[in-house]
Amino acid sequence: YRERVHREVERYPLYERSGTEWYWEVYRGDTKRYSFLIYDAASDDSVRVRVLFRGPRCRFRVFFNDSLLGMGIPDKMGRPFTVSGIGKFRDGVNTLILSQIESTKVKLDWVELEYTRRLVAKDDMLFFTVDGTSGPVNFRVERLGDGAEVFRVAGPWDVGRMEGVELEEGVLTFGDSLSGKPVRYLVLGPSKFSRPDFVRRDVNSDLRGMGGADYVVIAHRDLLKEAEELVRWREERGMRAVAVDVEDVYDEFAWGLEDPTAIRDFLKYAYEVWNPRPSFALLFGNGHFDFRNRSGSSPPELVPPYEEGALESDLWFGCVDGEDLLPDIAVGRLPVTTPEEARTVVEKIEDYEARKERGPWQDRVILVGDDEWGGILEPNNPSFTRDTEIIARHDIPSLFNQVKIYLMEYPRDSSGEKPQAREALIREINRGAILCNYIGHGNYDVLAHEHVLRGSADVGLLENGRKLPFFFFSSCSNAHFDDPVRLSISERLLLSDKGGGIGVIASTRKTFNRGNVALNRNFYRVLFGGRDVPVGMAFVGAVGRLSPDLMHNARKFVLLGDPALRLAMPEFEVKLSAPDSIKALAELKVSGEVYRDGELAEDFNGEVLLEIFDSANMVRR
Repeated sequence: YRERVHREVERYPLYERSGTEWYWEVYRGDTKRYSFLIYDAASDDSVRVRVLFRGPRCRFRVFFNDSLLGMGIPDKMGRPFTVSGIGKFRDGVNTLILSQIESTKVKLDWVELEYTRRLVAKDDMLFFTVDGTSGPVNFRVERLGDGAEVFRVAGPWDVGRMEGVELEEGVLTFGDSLSGKPVRYLVLGPSKFSRPDFVRRDVNSDLRGMGGADYVVIAHRDLLKEAEELVRWREERGMRAVAVDVEDVYDEFAWGLEDPTAIRDFLKYAYEVWNPRPSFALLFGNGHFDFRNRSGSSPPELVPPYEEGALESDLWFGCVDGEDLLPDIAVGRLPVTTPEEARTVVEKIEDYEARKERGPWQDRVILVGDDEWGGILEPNNPSFTRDTEIIARHDIPSLFNQVKIYLMEYPRDSSGEKPQAREALIREINRGAILCNYIGHGNYDVLAHEHVLRGSADVGLLENGRKLPFFFFSSCSNAHFDDPVRLSISERLLLSDKGGGIGVIASTRKTFNRGNVALNRNFYRVLFGGRDVPVGMAFVGAVGRLSPDLMHNARKFVLLGDPALRLAMPEFEVKLSAPDSIKALAELKVSGEVYRDGELAEDFNGEVLLEIFDSANMVRR
């Protein structure tokens, strides 16, 4: 039969710090050797080598045991190349050599060697494939110990023990009837049977027996206590809420395997069967793309993200009705890793919603616009500023006081940064605001090439207490939470115990400005289109309003925070009867009325804070 020996080491992410695809090593004009263990090769000496490289077109010489087999040319479309020839086999270690002719950078994914092998077991085991054969077939396998058995594998759901197996003096024989489709046979002795490493008592859960809930928290068991505290808080405010152990989700929806699909399957079941069906789902715990710890340095995963190629999408968990990519459940995530972090964030949410710190910050909105500078000396481009101005004029209600920080209006220092803009933003966040919106360039740690806000350096300077803004970053990778080693700026803002933010909507990967701004504007239209709209529902509504060509871009955005959170906006509206301007040293008498939901609040008894602003400053570019 034809034996196929596949070697693949998944060492580095194929895409920068993301995704499910990994590669082995990099070539830049190198020559490298790979060892293969080959036993009981047949006498025909034919060898077939397949190699998959990722990168531009180049050429390789392929040697087997120092003999040239031929030339291989990687396919830039991501298909393997094949080289066949005659090789001189050694019983044991054989060497394959790949020698790159050019110095073009390419990434090796895997190497595969195929040869004809006799049906002889090695260390009491043989796993072989028969393909393209029809009718009755008899097999004779040598060098097996007593008690050997045969298992037939015709597909993932077609596995069984073979009957009619005979074993005499180390030679095992059996027969089968084949249809031409590939069938694999596993022949092994008792010493090769797997045994469990440990046995642990498990208390059965009954997620399918739950009656219903508006709000579902899926938490790692180490964080369940803190998750249950948030559930208690939601229940006190009239929601039906429940916290479930993610391990129970795996047990009931993935046969105990750690699989993010189990989380969506559970939410889909709840959405279809429960009454009430869940409107909100909170993933309570951090997750990352290196769930197998291929790097050797990744922490344990608590609640896994959904990875698809280079994409991470928590929105995917909420897509439970139909085949479309429109979320039906508002999904958020608290990217916490320890009970201490979890308590910090839960306390921030509870204090925020309890309105423990009231003040003029509740009607302040910070709007930050990048200048489009990309690291080279060029005139300021106003596109990000223009997009921010459109939001300021058309999407933010007039009752909010707007604080604008446009990088075009700040000088650049010798290093290319704009420290005055950074100081202004830190100062305004520390004053407090209900919202902070940014449009521009960014990465996992910084906003703008000029570093107007740096997660690792500046979030520690934020001391705004419970005057917490909700952040929306129309930028790239600001919420790259699934990196197993680095903290994103969005995570730092949410996890800060001195202030920071109450939640963030931002992207996990590189995105495009047109789609970012469309999502950004839709979010505010939904958020301010009704009364007390939860941020998760506003996010879902914003995605649902996008045109189909912008959906892929939107899937890269994530809500880090509680999807059921309602912004601490002013409960009352004040209408003043006073001139709209005042002269220096003049006295002004001001009177007014307080309204609630458009009706005069005749029972109002409290304080009114009055702010006087400078006249408008018009900037033209």
